[in-house]
Amino acid sequence: MLTETQNEKTLNLHLMSSIDIVTIMNEQDSQITEIIQHVLPKIAQAVDLIAQNLKHGGRIFYVGAG
Repeated sequence: MLTETQNEKTLNLHLMSSIDIVTIMNEQDSQITEIIQHVLPKIAQAVDLIAQNLKHGGRIFYVGAG
């Protein structure tokens, strides 16, 4: 899934009703679990590595956007 491309379904948000906008948001959000399911082993591996490093005095820095 590409996250930095235009979504055809949301090109005209400024012309849509509130219910249409939140419906599209919900539809798009519902795709996340299916996509993430394929990388759960890698996410679990990352969590294990992070936890191990934190146990040994490591620190975590995280930054979010959007």
